[in-house]
Parts: sequence; structure tokens; C-alpha cells
Amino acid sequence: MMAYIEAEDLDFAMFSPNSYTPEIESAGVEDVWLTNCNPWYRVEAAKERDWLTGPERPALEARHGTDTIAEMAEIWQQLVGLLNSREHCPQHIRAYKTV
Repeated sequence: MMAYIEAEDLDFAMFSPNSYTPEIESAGVEDVWLTNCNPWYRVEAAKERDWLTGPERPALEARHGTDTIAEMAEIWQQLVGLLNSREHCPQHIRAYKTV
């Protein structure tokens, strides 16, 4: 996961989605629920990786540069591995705050 975070140049801390619930509730928000997006994103990220590495790659390289596409393909390869292992599990957080 750390290699992926470094490759993506993410400079913010990522925490377990459940760790956000108490903070959200302490702000007066009610009915907090999480939606696990991993099953959907695993498929989408694999499609994106395949697009970066497939028959469209020469056109992408011509448009964006060989190094850029190679870097993106490597990042997406790491991402797909993390999604498949469920080490990275994107979530949607939804809640309501009554006024």
C-alpha cells in the first residue's frame, strides 16, 4: 500500500472508513452509513489498466508521452493488486444532518 501511495503522490492520510464515523457523528450528523465500492472499482480499475496497456497504448503514448503512460500503467497495476487483495477498499460515506 505504501508503494501505491508514494506512486500516486498522495499526501494525505488514509484511514479505515469506520474510523470516520465517530467524528462525523460528533458534528451532529446522524444515520451515517458506508457503501463498499470495492467490488465495482476492482472491475473498473482493471478495465482502466487494460486500456493503458492494451491496443490503445501507442495512441495514448503519442498524445501523453511514453513515460507518462508507463508510469500510469504501473500505478494502475499496483491499484488493481490492492483492490483484489482488499487492502484498498474505497467507500462512499453518506449521512444526514437535520437542521
